[in-house]
Amino acid sequence: MEEIPPRIITVGDSGVGKTTLIYRMKTDEFLTESTPTIGAGVTALDVNIKNEKYSIQVWDTAGQEIYRSIIPIYFKGAVYAILCFSMTDHKSFDNLNGWLDEIQRNADCPIGVVLVGNKYDCDDDKVVTEEEAQRYAMDHNMKLFFTSSMSGQNIALLLEHIAINSRKYLDQQSRDQGVGLVGDDKAGEKKKKGCC
Repeated sequence: MEEIPPRIITVGDSGVGKTTLIYRMKTDEFLTESTPTIGAGVTALDVNIKNEKYSIQVWDTAGQEIYRSIIPIYFKGAVYAILCFSMTDHKSFDNLNGWLDEIQRNADCPIGVVLVGNKYDCDDDKVVTEEEAQRYAMDHNMKLFFTSSMSGQNIALLLEHIAINSRKYLDQQSRDQGVGLVGDDKAGEKKKKGCC
């Protein structure tokens, strides 16, 4: 029987670049025109790392407030989350705690979270400092990637990280039915609620 690929959910405010990030992961090209996501969309990705193939499903969710009520259904079955903010939009950074709360409330099981500061290439427009982002990631026990969907900066590293760690979390969920939401490389250390 073929293994079901881990489900990864991408969350964050509207306009932070979630759709272009996923498009870059899939095609290694920049999506020049993007419209706001309505509901959610899914992209299947195969990632080759050291001669091993990792298959994952990356879900792109709407960031607009109007769609917040339907977002929780997309958390069901997720094993990993990409928590995105824009380096050029401080409000998107300020809203990260709200998105973390959504993850904790709505995921079936404890899931891993990686923090992504997108639009890193926009030097003249940056309003979130690297230090702020690093402190937030450290305080919440998350790995942090500064990315650019336009240039492709750190996208391959992020994709490799997600592929490897989502499989770890999927394996962990299969073994341990009572762990809590934790940052990377800490699966199984905190107990919170059981899985379905």
